[in-house]
Amino acid sequence: GVLMHDDCKTLAYEIDENGMPKFTRRGILLEHLSMSYAMSTLVIQTAQQILRKQIPEEITDHINHCILAHHGQLAYGSPVVPKSLEAQIVHMADMADSTTSNYAEPTKANASMVDANGFVEGSRFSNRQLFIGTTHEPASVHTR
Repeated sequence: GVLMHDDCKTLAYEIDENGMPKFTRRGILLEHLSMSYAMSTLVIQTAQQILRKQIPEEITDHINHCILAHHGQLAYGSPVVPKSLEAQIVHMADMADSTTSNYAEPTKANASMVDANGFVEGSRFSNRQLFIGTTHEPASVHTR
């Protein structure tokens, strides 16, 4: 589940002229969870043919559950919510990756997309580098 949960994300997104991700036609219509589930099914079938051995359905269902539940909530596009510790761990790792990536993405934004305060248009994130142990005050705050 960990290895395959975002396997088809490259089919769901492409990079636009500003270096920002946007949905492909497949991404809009199918989303990466369902495409990754389909890919997982094909990989499992291929592995069974190569190994000449049936992988227990309990294991394949669990792998596919981790893939389908990795967004964690129905509101976030998961067709099911995590129902096992492993699925919850995949979700939490994916969420951590997603949220930390969101902080890094604005640093890749085209300069014309950044406002005077360093925030990327349409984003709540700043492109300014902040480091642990430093203080940051909004530009509107003045101290004496």
